[in-house]
Amino acid sequence: MAEKTGVFPGKKFGKWTVIEFSYSAATEEGEVLPHLRVACECGTSKILSVKVLRSGEMESCGCSV
Repeated sequence: MAEKTGVFPGKKFGKWTVIEFSYSAATEEGEVLPHLRVACECGTSKILSVKVLRSGEMESCGCSV
C-alpha cells in the first residue's frame, strides 16, 4: 500500500507519525481510501485516512504538545 500512496511508516503529518497501514474503505462515491495507524507526539494512537492526513484537517489529537 505504501508504494501506491507514497506514505511510509515514519512519515510525519503535523504531530502525527505513520505507524502502519490499517485497512482500506470505500466511500459512497466509490473512492477507496487507505487508512493508517498513526501516533501523536503525546503518545495517543488513532486510525486516520490518508486523505485526512494529507489535507491537514487533523494536525494532532487535540493535545497541547
